[in-house]
Amino acid sequence: MKIIHCADLHLDSRMTSILSASEARERRADLLKTFMNMVRSASESSVKAILISGDLFDSERISANARNTVFETILTHPGILFFYLTGNHERDGFLNRLSRRPDNLLTFGPGWRTYTIRLDRAGRPHAEPAEEEDPAGGRITISGLELNEANAPVAAAGLHLSPEDFNIVMLHGQVADYPVKGRPEIIGLHQYANRNIDYLALGHVHRYHQDVLPPGGAWCYPGCLEGRGFDECGEHGYVLLDIEDRSDSRQQEVPQPHSRKPSGNGFVLNGSFVPVPQRHFHEESVDITDCASTPMIISKMERQLDFPAGDLVKAILTGTPDVSGEKNLVQIQNYFNARFFVFRLEDQTRPAVDYNAYALDASLKGEFVRTVEEDPDLPEERKAEIIRCGILALAGEDTDL
Repeated sequence: MKIIHCADLHLDSRMTSILSASEARERRADLLKTFMNMVRSASESSVKAILISGDLFDSERISANARNTVFETILTHPGILFFYLTGNHERDGFLNRLSRRPDNLLTFGPGWRTYTIRLDRAGRPHAEPAEEEDPAGGRITISGLELNEANAPVAAAGLHLSPEDFNIVMLHGQVADYPVKGRPEIIGLHQYANRNIDYLALGHVHRYHQDVLPPGGAWCYPGCLEGRGFDECGEHGYVLLDIEDRSDSRQQEVPQPHSRKPSGNGFVLNGSFVPVPQRHFHEESVDITDCASTPMIISKMERQLDFPAGDLVKAILTGTPDVSGEKNLVQIQNYFNARFFVFRLEDQTRPAVDYNAYALDASLKGEFVRTVEEDPDLPEERKAEIIRCGILALAGEDTDL
């Protein structure tokens, strides 16, 4: 059975702190498109369930466009079960505004809720509450709980899973060695070890990461589907789980690389990360120490900023270029504005001044440099910037001070 694990989509995120209003609108449309593309791909690949481990939306205030897009996407894919665990951002803003809840949308609450996934003769999935253990075992179960201050300290103790089943548990929070009192979002991993969990489907951390959960399970953050700022650079996507039932001894084949070997319940888990973003965020430092002019800076930046035109790029100029060099930030900004969907420029250079070169210079430039150098109240960084602008001004050039 194929299952998708995703989280932290943050649909309807404002993003206006880093983007203009028009850029933010387009990015919000990107996020919705990526969600729709994921579901369409799931349908084409015979995925039976999609686990959304929290923060499907960015807040309780959800636009009609985002709410309708998600609702219609779920409703028009009855062959996929959507297991939706709310996160710390959205609460019940989506569920409370629905005129009706699709039959294939399964939710959780402050107490453990466990579903069993079964396929009918046509291969269509359906879920039913798993309130009691099935003596025969061999089920795939999905359990989830929405953490709060009241239930977090005792949540793990209330989780009872059969070792005969393949058990997936959904939680939204930050894993740590131990829980922290008063912070329900901190999940103490040791509390969930040795509880027959085969796969702990987490949300909250926006970068893909997985590790071992004793005795033979795994915990995983799929990360977010799309980055929303320059603090979320890199690849993003979801995790595709392929769960094989090899309980029949005649099917005990050698597991493929990166798969979990058959456990006592006879299931094998093959997982893979699937990148999906419409656009990527990139943050790149460019050392321009050896660049004496704006064209030289642009040329060096072009070589480093080899990213797709639709991406969002932040370039940070670094290094210690000579104080007499020419650098026009407006020209650089305008040049790369035309190359990328979003381009941001930050100047962290520290102009280098060779004071010895001006020690015996009898010109106005030399006198100016020496006067600035001898000022005890100016820090070195400020002196270098004043000298750079002064030299440009004496040469009749514009400055960007």
